[in-house]
Amino acid sequence: MGERSVLNAIPPELEAIICQIPNRSTAKVKHVEQLEGLTNQNYAVTLDGECLVVRISRENAAALGINREIEWEALLAASEAGIGLEVVHVVLPEGHLVTRYIEDHHWTVEVFPDSIECVLAAGSLSLRLPYQPQQHQSGD
Repeated sequence: MGERSVLNAIPPELEAIICQIPNRSTAKVKHVEQLEGLTNQNYAVTLDGECLVVRISRENAAALGINREIEWEALLAASEAGIGLEVVHVVLPEGHLVTRYIEDHHWTVEVFPDSIECVLAAGSLSLRLPYQPQQHQSGD
């Protein structure tokens, strides 16, 4: 599993996103852990017993060609199909994301050695799918 560190204070940017989460803006933060991230700042947050992951998108995502609006649509479709994390809230155009926390292993070649070929094949196939933007309500 990646590096984690428990925080004693809530970073202001994280607190601002938590306050925007529908039906949770007054929830008490019980625990905050900083998680690894290459293009994001990630936190595992416990609000009144509910465990969530808050991803704060960084500006380098756009430089890497990551379109957070398209990503959100894909995550929401996967969630609605039952094959992805539940998307609790999204802040666009910034791309900040709140999902349910799932206690498990990071998906690495060491943990899942036979699955990397399947992931690469699925990714390759997904690039050939036509893009059709959809209208969704954020985290309701």
